[in-house]
Amino acid sequence: MKEKKRTVNKSYRILLLSISVSLVLVVVSIGLLSYVIRGISESTDMVPKDYKSHYVFISDEDNEDFWKEVYESALEQAEEDDIYVENLKNSLSFAYSDKDLLRVAINSGVDGIIYGGSNDAVAQSLINHAVSEDIGVVLLQNDSEYTARQSFIGIGYYELGHIYASQIAEIMSTDDMNAANVFIYVSSSMSDEDCNVLTLAIEDSFQEKYTSLTKPKIELERISSRDSFGTEEEVRSALLQENLPDIMIFLSSTLTQCACQALVDLNRVGDTYALGYYVNHTILDSIDKRILYSTITVKTDDMGRLAVKALEEYEEYGYTNSYQPVGIKLVDKAEARRILSNAEN
Repeated sequence: MKEKKRTVNKSYRILLLSISVSLVLVVVSIGLLSYVIRGISESTDMVPKDYKSHYVFISDEDNEDFWKEVYESALEQAEEDDIYVENLKNSLSFAYSDKDLLRVAINSGVDGIIYGGSNDAVAQSLINHAVSEDIGVVLLQNDSEYTARQSFIGIGYYELGHIYASQIAEIMSTDDMNAANVFIYVSSSMSDEDCNVLTLAIEDSFQEKYTSLTKPKIELERISSRDSFGTEEEVRSALLQENLPDIMIFLSSTLTQCACQALVDLNRVGDTYALGYYVNHTILDSIDKRILYSTITVKTDDMGRLAVKALEEYEEYGYTNSYQPVGIKLVDKAEARRILSNAEN
């Protein structure tokens, strides 16, 4: 009887301990969220009073170099106009998702949000919530036209598709390909709609312009990882296939840089034609060495500058342009060599 009682007491203590641990975890989680919101609210209060507005900049984990350039251009424009633009991701001690950062910005009551994150249903709901709280929202790169956002600033994916089509056609003609398999690798934050527009543009180009060539077979693959290590692993796995596609398009700065490194590391240079997105020294050098065939660059300085101006206009007049395109440009081997030579001189 005593043995049975000891067993019951032991089970009871284990149950109590489990409940206590669970309660502690809940309290810690709530406390951490409160701490984050309180910290941002305090930072909002610390914004110098001579700034007329406080905007926050939120981006996803993809395209880190790209977003850094966009933020720097936004910061430069904001300083000219007496506005404080805070990169919310850099203001916190912990890593939070773009949607968590949206929640923090809304609770902090900032004057405007420049958002370059995902546009899933949760993000769309948060964008609408921000606008309902009289916070202007400008979206970058990935549009959510069915939200109440004030403006979208980004590239036209139909135009982007036409430029990639020109490179595919050039490769097919030069290499005398009767047909081509084209794989397009996109980041997790790119919307299905933008993916469809891109592939439609490539198909239309071959149907209307490159009629002498067989329309390529296009497949699209989404890289699910949202951190640089995971992205690198997925790109390496794609390049470890025994039979690589004829042409591989890597549609983000992170994907492109990972591909440049993996092609060399895995000794796959020349086994496929790789097309990239974005420009930095690594990518330019890879084009010059024919690791990468070409890339497309975006005018990041325009994107950041226009985002700040759009929020300013909305604050002052209550409206702004709903769509503002930014320029894109093809960088092939000749252009890459020119840019590298100018940098050396």
